[in-house]
Amino acid sequence: MDLIELWKIKTKLSQGHPFRCDSDIKDMALDAIWDVAFGRKIGTLPMQVQQLQALSTLDLPKNRDSEARFPAAKHPADFDALQYLVETMGVRTAESYK
Repeated sequence: MDLIELWKIKTKLSQGHPFRCDSDIKDMALDAIWDVAFGRKIGTLPMQVQQLQALSTLDLPKNRDSEARFPAAKHPADFDALQYLVETMGVRTAESYK
């Protein structure tokens, strides 16, 4: 439900402007993986919801077709460490071991 709540807030603040949601989906997935793997909530989406709920307006571009940009909440250090690990893991082929 955190993702839906976040998008409701973003929709209201963006006033019809498009906005990116790829990082929201990635954060939701990593929140879920963290919960399953470690048995506790890390709460990146709730942090973003809380930050955006504090805003009453957003500085929007004049062109309605230009995307609205939102300030990003700081991720917990554990989350950033996991994200770094995932992004730096490479797949090695049999050729690379020779």
